[in-house]
Amino acid sequence: MAPVVTTVSDNYAWATLFLNDLGVPASQNNINNVLLWMAQEEPASLWSHNNDPLNSHQNAKTYTYGGVTNYYYDTIAQGASQTANLIALNKTGMYKGIYDALSSNAPTATLSAAILSSPWGTKTPLTSTNVPKKYPYVATFTGLANSSAGATPSVNTNAVPGCAAKNDLLNLGIFKITGCQGKALLGGLFVVAGASIMLVGLSFVIKSETLNSVADKFARTSE
Repeated sequence: MAPVVTTVSDNYAWATLFLNDLGVPASQNNINNVLLWMAQEEPASLWSHNNDPLNSHQNAKTYTYGGVTNYYYDTIAQGASQTANLIALNKTGMYKGIYDALSSNAPTATLSAAILSSPWGTKTPLTSTNVPKKYPYVATFTGLANSSAGATPSVNTNAVPGCAAKNDLLNLGIFKITGCQGKALLGGLFVVAGASIMLVGLSFVIKSETLNSVADKFARTSE
């Protein structure tokens, strides 16, 4: 009996939910293949970025941060259902190869070829030797709180799925960072850098207040 997911606690659970929503076998082979696909769209440890692990953008909300349009879902489960819906709606058209590969529990090479020949943005082949380990779900929305979305974010229906960064950022053969992974990592670094700057500024404020307090006490003592 195929596993059924009710709570998305990690990347394996999301892959299973996505397969269930698509109505294809949630076999270990299919789960591994989806995990490999996810790792080409986002760094494995940041798989839940914007609740859109495969960057499907189907009916996703949008926000602008740093002049870049980002797509996100309110829940990680919605990301699974909308991604599955996008493929299902096109299972006899542009995503037929992807749907057929998952429906037949095909090997990694078959799904990889189907993805690369489709309009999906993934441009790096899947390799069956690099299945990611389990990573917990973490709600990560780079820049959403500081975005210029302002009012209710708009809902997108026409964006091309897949990360827009096509070329590898670093490729040393056994170690590689794709453009999509680099894009997500860079966003994370911006958040860390911003927090660091805030902490440094706070330390200066505290030191300034302390020096002023000492100077004030000295002045009163000298009177």
